[in-house]
Amino acid sequence: MKKTSAEKDPSKHKDWIVKRSKIHGKGVFATRDFKKGEVVIEWDLKSQVKKEDIPDLPEPIRKNVYYYKGKYIIPTSPGKYLNHSCDANTFAKNARDIALRDIKKGEEITINFSDEAIVDLKMKCRCGSKKCRNKIKSKPAKA
Repeated sequence: MKKTSAEKDPSKHKDWIVKRSKIHGKGVFATRDFKKGEVVIEWDLKSQVKKEDIPDLPEPIRKNVYYYKGKYIIPTSPGKYLNHSCDANTFAKNARDIALRDIKKGEEITINFSDEAIVDLKMKCRCGSKKCRNKIKSKPAKA
């Protein structure tokens, strides 16, 4: 079975690339234009963890665990590199990140962590958006 470019190098894909971000650490950037409503990223749901094992995970992994359809998911590339913005350009729907508006080539792809079921997320916001709320608190995971 032939591997896709994302499987060969999970930091690269025909539609996006992972590189240094002004928001935080690494981020995901569009390598082409996306139209509003277009699928930008499809989630990899293979890496799952039991709820009782979440506290034992290293902090960088633990802070990104999210709840989706009864499962606790550890995001892989590129999802683990998506940065928060209070003025995000994508939203989550059906295990995909969808463009909220047109996204230009070279623009960082962002999500609003406050709208996601990221387990116990509470943190100061550093997104730099004019709409910044200064804090992030995810919606509770329904178990």
